[in-house]
Amino acid sequence: MANHILAIHLTAGRLSVAVAESTLRSLRVTTLAEVLPGSEQAAAIIGDRKWDRVIASLPADCAVFRMLDLPFTDRRRLSQAVGPALEDYVPFSLEESITSFDATSSAPDRPVLALMASRAALKSQRDALAAYGLWPERYVWAPTATLGAYRAAVGEGTPFTAIDISDDSAVVGCFDEEGLTAIRVVAATDEQTLIRNLTWSVRTLDASSDRIIVGGSRVQGIHLGLAETLSGLRFEALPTEAPVDLPHHLETGWRSSAVALGLVLSAAGELAKPNIEFAPSGQESSGTRTEVADSGRSLLPWAAIAVATFTLAGGLEYARLSQSAAQLEARAEAIYRTAMPSGSGGIGHKLKLELRASELERERADSASSRTHAGPLSVLLDMSKQVPRDIEVQFDNYIYDAPTIRLSGHGASFEAVTRLQLLLEQRENFASVEVSDVHSAVSGDGVEFEMTITLGGKV
Repeated sequence: MANHILAIHLTAGRLSVAVAESTLRSLRVTTLAEVLPGSEQAAAIIGDRKWDRVIASLPADCAVFRMLDLPFTDRRRLSQAVGPALEDYVPFSLEESITSFDATSSAPDRPVLALMASRAALKSQRDALAAYGLWPERYVWAPTATLGAYRAAVGEGTPFTAIDISDDSAVVGCFDEEGLTAIRVVAATDEQTLIRNLTWSVRTLDASSDRIIVGGSRVQGIHLGLAETLSGLRFEALPTEAPVDLPHHLETGWRSSAVALGLVLSAAGELAKPNIEFAPSGQESSGTRTEVADSGRSLLPWAAIAVATFTLAGGLEYARLSQSAAQLEARAEAIYRTAMPSGSGGIGHKLKLELRASELERERADSASSRTHAGPLSVLLDMSKQVPRDIEVQFDNYIYDAPTIRLSGHGASFEAVTRLQLLLEQRENFASVEVSDVHSAVSGDGVEFEMTITLGGKV
């Protein structure tokens, strides 16, 4: 018997709907449409039947993301480390947000794509869908659903760069033979500005192939402009053959609704990594609650016997272990405060101690070479004298770790960041100046960038 899947991508003024039937051997999309929220057509599709699975997207602008290189891969340690690692780079705190992550491929030693979404944004999306009588079981971040559909259509193991240009945002994803290597999300804006921002986004990628696959509902007006500004790259349209079975009349129209097809693949468990999911807070399916209740009733007598036996046999041992645990916790806190004078600092003691130990080992190993370079204040003073006032950039972080300097900040435009890079490259005491990341600011005001400088001159 087939399971009926409803996939919903809801943004301001836009509703993409996909209806699919899934069995053990097949996955077929029967309906794929873009309708106005609240219209009769939307109501007819959504209220057509009782759904076995409902999955929805979390729009791109509801979350911030970062690629993390962490020294471990097991999900238990990742779940403990991702939140504190993201908190230093995103405008949310752990208390007011929810995090999710996934590996960028099945291969080992690959970066982790981590997201942090505000609880208010997730609640707003949940309330908007509840107004149409929909309570999704889970939410998938729209960019990963879109890129998953592109990779399924192009073929895994093929390096390429995907550019999906839709009405609400544009997504750029870079793939190598193993999986995703970089991702950029560009806010929707006028055509010329969008072409400029997409050009900069693609230029900052370390792509292993010059193949560009473009698609999306807004691609027609921007495709040619991108091809001109990104000369030397091979542009191709998204293949007409969909990654799932479609009716004949939908075979060419799916390319403007890749996110809806990506949601269907995620619901069927066929979406390639990374698949960033969020569970609705405080929600649980009634079927799951019924199964838990039935299992609890059948196991209740045996559970009572087990509890009584354990209490009788292990009471004294439990008290002794509790006392030992309290002593060990007090000792661990004392050791932590000795190594980290700033205090407790919340959760993640082990991770913070490991990072602190790595930092001290690196400083000790580099202490001899660090003394041969100019000091941090000297370099900063030299940069302040050389950067003219008309370059509208501002540094937020300055990390001196000779022979490397890491800068992050924000500027008025992509051109300002480029001018800053070209100016610093002319300095004789800098061996190299690289912009590792530049993207539009979350607030929509200017761009945010990260820059790495390698010192070459000595004193």
